[in-house]
Amino acid sequence: GTFETFKNYYADHYIKRDGKERHITELNEEDAIEFLDSRPDDKPFALMVSFFATHAEDGTVDQYRPQDRSKHLYANETVPIPRTATEKHFKAMPHFLQNPENYGRSRWEERYSTPELYQ
Repeated sequence: GTFETFKNYYADHYIKRDGKERHITELNEEDAIEFLDSRPDDKPFALMVSFFATHAEDGTVDQYRPQDRSKHLYANETVPIPRTATEKHFKAMPHFLQNPENYGRSRWEERYSTPELYQ
């Protein structure tokens, strides 16, 4: 087959492995290193690691959940209001994106519609 090894994580920033609650980024790192350490030295390989934790976690109050060891990187940062977060820019979007029933639009509203939400 095309892929001989495949590990997929989806939807949760923290999952249990070996009885311990662990951040998904830590598991991504661990699995990539395990692959590199165990692959045959005499065969070519390709490794692709896509980090899930850059995505919001739907259905949680705290939708962005960084791992504890990186939280200090954001402690004193303020995210500025995007210059495109204006009524003018919104009206310039295709009509289907302006529709409040559009899933992408409702996600934007619940995550970014006020400065408090995207901090």
